[in-house]
Amino acid sequence: MRIQSQDFHAAASVRRGTRHIDSGLPCQDAVCLRRGQDRATGHRILAAVLCDGAGSALYAREGAQAVCEAAAGLLAEEYSRLENASLSAARQALMRCIKRALTRTSRTLGCPQRQLASTLTAAVLDETARTMLTFHLGDGVILGLDGSGRTTALSGAENGRFCNETWFTTSRDAARHLRLGWHDLAAEDLLAVFLSSDGLPL
Repeated sequence: MRIQSQDFHAAASVRRGTRHIDSGLPCQDAVCLRRGQDRATGHRILAAVLCDGAGSALYAREGAQAVCEAAAGLLAEEYSRLENASLSAARQALMRCIKRALTRTSRTLGCPQRQLASTLTAAVLDETARTMLTFHLGDGVILGLDGSGRTTALSGAENGRFCNETWFTTSRDAARHLRLGWHDLAAEDLLAVFLSSDGLPL
């Protein structure tokens, strides 16, 4: 999956892991790239969303896909509203979007929402203003590459008491653990952003 403009290029892919292959399980990751226009400012927006379905959830792949597409749609059209909102309001806006997607999917599949659990990692660029919002729930990582070739973690993995525990879109306190970041691409000399569904050792 690839999106390209004069100034920005985005690419996304998923790959079935060796543990899934050995267990005969499908890939439970979902990615979505979406180009849109901000409703309020008219600015060009590029959204990239990555969701990693929970291995313990029966319909993790379906839940990840539903959340991925819904979140990308919201972020590509409502960038300025989220950018100017309070932290709490921005969190709640995205979580409402996620909960609607989970409710629709659980009704379609006839399953409880906990069986649709996934993490969420997203980066949204205002191509006109050259600013970026990041959204991150659970493990995974968002990395930035600057003009000097240095890689930094813009948002790191959040695990529970144990390394294999994390927070999902279906977690009771998901909104509290949804982390947001704001970045000025020029001021931070950010040339590239990388989303990973699993935390990487830096």
